[in-house]
Amino acid sequence: MNHAIVGEDHLSNCTIFQAMSKAYVKKKDYTKALDSLTSVWELQEQHFGMKHESIAEVYCEMANVYYKQKDLANAIDV
Repeated sequence: MNHAIVGEDHLSNCTIFQAMSKAYVKKKDYTKALDSLTSVWELQEQHFGMKHESIAEVYCEMANVYYKQKDLANAIDV
């Protein structure tokens, strides 16, 4: 619904994707959680660039998902 109202590239979608990611983590669906966080990362990179502090926060969230998935190599890399 938010996509239809404000468009696919609006920053308000980030909050929705982050909430979806948290819900997927609770359901232990880590692939979908990472997909949602990737969408957040792409939107924020598009609006702010790679060096913005919000990108670092997304990386931390992604590392946490990898850690919960027991994928320590990717958790450390991210």
